[in-house]
Amino acid sequence: MRNTSSHTNPLIFALYGALRLLGGCHLGEAITHTSRIFWRTAPVTVVIALFSGALLVIQTTMSLKHLGGGMMGASVIGFGGVREVFPLLAGGAVATRTGAALASEMAVMKQGKQLDALEIMGVDLNFHLIGPRLLGVMIATPLCVLVADIAGLYGAFLAGAYQIGLDAGTFWNFLLWPISNKDIIGGIYKGILFGWVIGSISLHAGLNVGTGSFAVGEATNRAIVQSMIAGSLISLLISFIVYGGLGI
Repeated sequence: MRNTSSHTNPLIFALYGALRLLGGCHLGEAITHTSRIFWRTAPVTVVIALFSGALLVIQTTMSLKHLGGGMMGASVIGFGGVREVFPLLAGGAVATRTGAALASEMAVMKQGKQLDALEIMGVDLNFHLIGPRLLGVMIATPLCVLVADIAGLYGAFLAGAYQIGLDAGTFWNFLLWPISNKDIIGGIYKGILFGWVIGSISLHAGLNVGTGSFAVGEATNRAIVQSMIAGSLISLLISFIVYGGLGI
């Protein structure tokens, strides 16, 4: 990863990191980081998506109930949650849980001159350090999106069937029938892009940490804020391309 940390533009860093991944990285490290990221983030994702699914179905069902279409609230959650809400929640969980960890880890190594020492020893930081972490986030994030989909739908079902008191079988059918393979695959694509953006921004923030005792915290905060904003923009762009009438 020679001179990678000299890129002050996060976009350039992200594109450079993606190109370097095409040349490969340490597979064992990538598997380790993927597993670590997923198992650390999945529980948070489950809790957030479960409660959000329940909250959304209560609001939509009770709102539509006055119009005689209470069951349609389940369908709204079915396609709206899988297309937009649950992938965004998963991306947010990864950004706050993993993005912060990556940024602080890189910042501490940068301030402690460990990265400089590794480069002097001739270690390829892209292959052994940066690449595996970036690839790990890109693999773990879509897995978290799938976990969020399952947890969110189940939370909606529990709220609809046992809190609102709608017929469980009918509610479940209305919840699932709008969801297509296109929606699920679209969420996976979003997860991959979320992972690339979150990993790139977080690693860039850590590698470009300033000096002083507060610099690590500032780099971590910057990584989370930028990741959340970039993830929301990417979600909007993908939704516009896939569902916005462009015919793609």
